Amino acid sequence: SREIVFAVGLIAGALLAGTMTPGVARAYTGLPLKTLFGCGLLVGVGTSAGEGCTSNHGIVGLSRLSRSSVVAVGVFFGTSVLAASLGGTRALVTQPPDLEGFPLSYLAGIIGVVLAVLGVITALRKAVPQFFPLALAHALVEFVTGTGFSMGLVGSGMSRPSVVLRFLDFSAEDWSPALFFVLIGAVCTNSVVYYTMAWRRDEPLLGGNVEMPSCRRRETPSLIFGSMIFGLGWGISGMCPGPAATQLASADPVPGLIFFSGLMGAYALFGLLEAYKAELNVLLRERPLFGRTDQPYAKDLVEQMSSAPRSENPQRWAASVTPLS
Repeated sequence: SREIVFAVGLIAGALLAGTMTPGVARAYTGLPLKTLFGCGLLVGVGTSAGEGCTSNHGIVGLSRLSRSSVVAVGVFFGTSVLAASLGGTRALVTQPPDLEGFPLSYLAGIIGVVLAVLGVITALRKAVPQFFPLALAHALVEFVTGTGFSMGLVGSGMSRPSVVLRFLDFSAEDWSPALFFVLIGAVCTNSVVYYTMAWRRDEPLLGGNVEMPSCRRRETPSLIFGSMIFGLGWGISGMCPGPAATQLASADPVPGLIFFSGLMGAYALFGLLEAYKAELNVLLRERPLFGRTDQPYAKDLVEQMSSAPRSENPQRWAASVTPLS
């Protein structure tokens, strides 16, 4: 699927970034592996229940002025600050907390290469569609964007838990607001792209429809709960889904693999729960539970019972109503 190709692009981008500038890619060391696995579970549960993380709510949602994303960011950021400040896990992370990013010339080159490759993919698709199927074009786009996104994570410091925990731990004497400016830059860039696309309403170069996340999601208890759980896992470990994938390309991939295992385990569990929930909803539509009358089938049954001619014999009257099974 596209998600898998994008994840492969994340790992490839981290490998490329480490090759270009070895100082920006550091292995994660410090926290016990069982703690990392537990944090992976928390982050996975939180992103599933809260429908997003720092990228979805923090960048995409804020750039679209989504009210639910504003609430989610406030909840998970507040929770993560408390977890990082009170948890004391930053002292266990032995990565250097200094932020070593890409030189400006590297950043300009990365952006230029990504745009050029995307342009070549589009041109080949339009020029020789019989030799360049749409599925292949989409897969290459996912891979290239995943690679570019990963290099942005590595270059900005988001992939280094020491930098993240230094930002989240407000009680530290060496607190650094660097990632705050990373968030502002990402939100501004995404806003320009989003509102330009919404204004122009152009058809995608590779065909199909433009799918935009909804800005009208409600602030449900699940959103609040999921954001709190995500903030707890993020504040303890300093890792969220995207940066965790880049850790798989570090010199010691074991910590990232353990965290990623917990993350994928949580996603698999929520997938099963969603499937069970969907099946349960189908059953409730077919057969009301505990006499509830807010389901369509139950409403029809109540209307039939109220309109059916009553008889002195209850059995004959019940027979005139559609049976339950």
